[in-house]
Amino acid sequence: MRFTLTTQNVLSYLAEQKICRSDDLRQDPLDSVESRLGKNFNLLVHLNSTQPPQHLLVKQESRNRSGQVMGDLGREWQLYQQLTQLPEWQILQAWLPEAIHFDADRAILILNYLLDYQDLETFYVETKQFPIEIAAMVGLSLATFHRATWQNSAFLAWFHSLPESSEPAANPAAEFYQEMSELTPELWCKVPREGIQFYRLYQRDSKLAAAIADLGRANRICCLTHHDLKFNNILLAIHPTDPIAGSGVPGLSPLVTTSPLLPPRIRLIDWEKWDWGDPSFDLGTLVAGYLKLWLKSLPLSREIEIETVLQWAGLPLDRLQPSLQALLQAYQQAFPEIGQDGNFLQRVVQQAGLVLCKSIQTRLYYQEPFDNVSIAMLQVGRTLLCQPQSSLPTLFGIVAKED
Repeated sequence: MRFTLTTQNVLSYLAEQKICRSDDLRQDPLDSVESRLGKNFNLLVHLNSTQPPQHLLVKQESRNRSGQVMGDLGREWQLYQQLTQLPEWQILQAWLPEAIHFDADRAILILNYLLDYQDLETFYVETKQFPIEIAAMVGLSLATFHRATWQNSAFLAWFHSLPESSEPAANPAAEFYQEMSELTPELWCKVPREGIQFYRLYQRDSKLAAAIADLGRANRICCLTHHDLKFNNILLAIHPTDPIAGSGVPGLSPLVTTSPLLPPRIRLIDWEKWDWGDPSFDLGTLVAGYLKLWLKSLPLSREIEIETVLQWAGLPLDRLQPSLQALLQAYQQAFPEIGQDGNFLQRVVQQAGLVLCKSIQTRLYYQEPFDNVSIAMLQVGRTLLCQPQSSLPTLFGIVAKED
């Protein structure tokens, strides 16, 4: 019989797996367990009776109609285990969540929960502040992963030993292009009626489709990539005495050159979709994250011309540009070898545009309207995809070099 985690049985399950002792459990288990929203079934378990108290995130992967799982949590566990194998990768452990157990038969992953952290999306939305040191820490952490595995023969040999490695290499642009080229009648049942306009606009725009196809052909797989680096998959340590909470902003260079032996303030979580891929997609996803904050601050009236709407954003783009600059500068300082890729920055900009277009599709799948925010995402995404070099000054304050 298939085992399904619930708030009632999770504590006894943890005891069965020897994660805790039966006599450590509290009298009323409902007081110790919280449900957390997520793609998987997530439970936050507080074992306050243990010494010291334990706080665990218990995740069980959802099954399809046939009772099968995709294997994402198992793949995430494999990565965490592999990154402990060689000394050159062990530095990466500090940037990761601490996974302590995986039950392959039941598709359950258990991690230590980080109480003194919050996700970056929440921090940005609640504080409406965008300190450059946070962006720099994110750029540094991502560059550390990319550089440690870049063209690494040992990591690549292990990757090719996995059963899934026989699947096509990760190529988000090519996948999106194919999906948008093979629309089926079932689509009309998935999205709201006004959402069909998105697909009409896309199909009429040959330049946009061609730019996405070109980006797919330019895909350069060379290192470990997260492949889902949204702001809510980045955790930031928060403490009352943080310099982030103060008025001063430390300089970028001291931050980037901080000793790797110091505990990082950033954790990159939810590596379920990791792959051997193009690093420009991860960095482009982060750029798109900042642009989404800008675009979501737009007024929603469709009676106003979109050009005017972009000027009326509650969060002006120029407030975000220093963070975008710090993100890129920290990434390039920590991963100087990426400069050997002459088209890297152009691909980063185009990947950001791709992520915006993919975000529209996701919004529609969740029955969100094709409103001004979606229209603006499409317009900005098209500009980034079709005119990446002219977009560089707007995003990063730099001008692309002529080939």
